[in-house]
Amino acid sequence: MLFANATREYLALAAALVAPSDFTNRQAMPEEVEILSLLAKRKEPILVLNLFHGIGALARQRQFTEAAESMIRGIDIGRHPGVAEGYCGIVGPGPLSVGPDVLSPATLEEMLRKLVPVTKLDRHHFATFIS
Repeated sequence: MLFANATREYLALAAALVAPSDFTNRQAMPEEVEILSLLAKRKEPILVLNLFHGIGALARQRQFTEAAESMIRGIDIGRHPGVAEGYCGIVGPGPLSVGPDVLSPATLEEMLRKLVPVTKLDRHHFATFIS
């Protein structure tokens, strides 16, 4: 927990890279979900960008879908095109994403609302997200 709340960005980044690193291969532990939820409250683009695959993989685990949806709805993507692109990548096919059928309509609507202020979106993840 200490690293997730670190004032030095590189320490928090280390936690962001490690905490969700292999949710595709094994069940997440509650402590890891707690660390991920603390990191999801951060504002630094480099940190939140590194959380999206972990959150997508976490949402696929039924006991943590609600926690992942809370993070998806609560995370601040700002107007950063790269962060918005990564955010769209939470939804889609593959082991690091989650299908839209798993997420609630409220979560999908909140994701769309957060994308409105972003002036430029890459076609790849955004196209997958809206399809």
